[in-house]
Amino acid sequence: MMHKARIGALIKSNSSGSDYLDNIAIVFTNKCTRAVNHSGARSNRILNYLEDDVINIEPVYYLAIRAMNKTLANGLKKSDLAEFFFDSLNPYYGWKNKTQVRLDYLKDFITSMYDLKMLVRDGHDYFIR
Repeated sequence: MMHKARIGALIKSNSSGSDYLDNIAIVFTNKCTRAVNHSGARSNRILNYLEDDVINIEPVYYLAIRAMNKTLANGLKKSDLAEFFFDSLNPYYGWKNKTQVRLDYLKDFITSMYDLKMLVRDGHDYFIR
């Protein structure tokens, strides 16, 4: 089994484009590496980690990260990112009309993603790294 620094370096060299997702992969891989030499109690910790930190995250967050990773090369201001997310996420929410209330909701969603460390902010621009 590899040392955790080597695992981290390997994942970062083959990055998904999102530090948030890369960190999930690093933590999960490190937990699995440690569990190989330990009893079943460790596997319960791995399952708890998956349930708490990966599965319980709303799918819309992953859809947003995927949309940004596939189409955006640079960061956007919060209002521009809300417009981008409206176009990307309206099938998820079933929205057809763009309203200010929905854009405000998406701005709060962006703040939530930033608080969860899914987005990075440089000045007024939000992006994934």
